[in-house]
Amino acid sequence: MCPKIKVVLAKNSKESAVFSPLMADETHFQITGLHQQHSVDLCRMTCSCRKWDLTGIPCAHTVCAIWCKQENPEAYEHRFYSVVKYKQCYSRSIMPINGPSLWPECQLTLSLPPIYKEKVGRPAKLRRRQPDEVPASRQSKLKGVKRNNKCRTCGGFGHNQRSCNITKASGLDKPTQENNEMDRGQIQTPQNYNDGYR
Repeated sequence: MCPKIKVVLAKNSKESAVFSPLMADETHFQITGLHQQHSVDLCRMTCSCRKWDLTGIPCAHTVCAIWCKQENPEAYEHRFYSVVKYKQCYSRSIMPINGPSLWPECQLTLSLPPIYKEKVGRPAKLRRRQPDEVPASRQSKLKGVKRNNKCRTCGGFGHNQRSCNITKASGLDKPTQENNEMDRGQIQTPQNYNDGYR
């Protein structure tokens, strides 16, 4: 077999250690794992996970069934993965071709891209990701400093002047203009008057 196919088969053999086989007959097996269960048919060379059908390389479930029969998993690989078939594939010559400047001109009309229509609403900032892609992490954005509100009435933290219980209990829902000016430091005290006369 080719070296890369051997690496894939070794990986599948390592993953097959977590499965346990249950023999139905000489060719049919039920492979049970931690959270999955598959059926393998060694005669038809099929597995319910369909990896063996698509690639031709025994999957982890198939390797578990082959080991139950005490056989070599390489015997169940597709014959096109052998070195002999690989050499036959490239035995013929690949003929040279001319560059694009010598290609004949095409008489067909050029295919144009579809007309773009602007969609309604705010455009999305992130692109649509494929199902097998890793989702974008939201930790990449910088977060602002968390503010801890301080009440002007009681001086406590975690609430403001509107939601203060002392203000509601005293009936002063709206603070007067004089209190606001004193909080801002706009009303001059006698010391400020003396400083002005100096």
